[in-house]
Amino acid sequence: MKHKITQHFLENGLELVICQKDNVPLFSMNLIYKVGSKNEVEGKTGIAHLSEHLMFEGTAKFPKGEFDKIITTAAGTNNAYTTYDWTSYTISMPSANLETALELESDRLFNFNPSQEALDVQKSVVIEEIKQTIHNQPYGKWREKLSSIAFNPSCSYYWEIPGFIEDIEKFTLEDIMSFNLSNYNPINAKLILAGDLEIESTIKLVEKYFNHKRINHKNETIFKSEFINKSGFTSFQDQVPLNASFLAIQLDGFDNVTQNLVAELFCNIAGLGRSSVLVNSLVYDKQVASQVGAFLDRREFASLLTFYIIASKPEQTNEEIFLKLKSELNTFIESGIIEYQLQKAKNFVWSEMAMELEQNYALADTIGFYSTFYNSPEEIHNVKEKYENITLKDINEFIALKLNLNEVLRVDVEKQV
Repeated sequence: MKHKITQHFLENGLELVICQKDNVPLFSMNLIYKVGSKNEVEGKTGIAHLSEHLMFEGTAKFPKGEFDKIITTAAGTNNAYTTYDWTSYTISMPSANLETALELESDRLFNFNPSQEALDVQKSVVIEEIKQTIHNQPYGKWREKLSSIAFNPSCSYYWEIPGFIEDIEKFTLEDIMSFNLSNYNPINAKLILAGDLEIESTIKLVEKYFNHKRINHKNETIFKSEFINKSGFTSFQDQVPLNASFLAIQLDGFDNVTQNLVAELFCNIAGLGRSSVLVNSLVYDKQVASQVGAFLDRREFASLLTFYIIASKPEQTNEEIFLKLKSELNTFIESGIIEYQLQKAKNFVWSEMAMELEQNYALADTIGFYSTFYNSPEEIHNVKEKYENITLKDINEFIALKLNLNEVLRVDVEKQV
């Protein structure tokens, strides 16, 4: 189903996108900034994620705690997340309370001014989050290790989104304000509203709250081909019950739309869910893995086609399970896939997407992505057709050309003895 999409540009550079969906009197807002961990520099990692946390610390108009209290009173919810390439702030509530959401979100954009106390608190929160989700999590460090061999140290994909603890400990208010002013400005943002909204009155409210000037400077990231490594190996010991191996292959970034869609379909066939080829073979038939899977780690400038395998028995070595995974991937190279597998993957991907896009939240989020990186909010209407146009020849050519097992990035997680 196609939804009516309206674009409107404010004088200060902010792009407003309204997607009308009038089945229930609700709406979702996604204010997406084109800034993520890739906009950081060496020695100041994690500042994008930390800045997101600080956006919830209140302003002079709405002190700490008031933001959430007002949204809850208005029967709404809110959230935020940071990626390698963008940061999103979301609010969902009844359409009658649109002005409340716009006032709150615009206030923290234009009046961001955290205190030293707020910075100290959020630095502690983020550091604890890193310890819990990465350092003290079984297998938790594998992404950091993979990034360290996949990218050159001068590349901002060399580190993960949360950053390094030693960098976060050193951040000052000056660092935070400089980063905020460089990236949190109207010209670097898209405001997406999806739901039961009237166009003209909505535009007037957005103009009222968002048409203010702020420093218009984009923190552009330079990405060079020499930043990428196509092969590499590292390992580390961890307190895990079973050995694990992670394997990744470099792919193009967002610009290569077809390659990304083909790669996602291949991941679905190869390692997503209990009926996937790798799970059926390595977990159920041969019983050499307790877990196995595949996914596409999509980034603006370089994506990683990633596979993983966790041993089924304590005595299995990393080399043994890696070779088992490699052997299965070689089968794809030698035999390709068949039409039934491709059609099943298309059906699954589209049904999942269609279910998500029934929700205003997911609709605003997806439109925000296409508007930010493809300058086309209408692209959301073309995705199904692009999936449908992928042929068996396309996916088997992708396997033959890109599944080069002589150029892989490998991370082994070794059980501590």
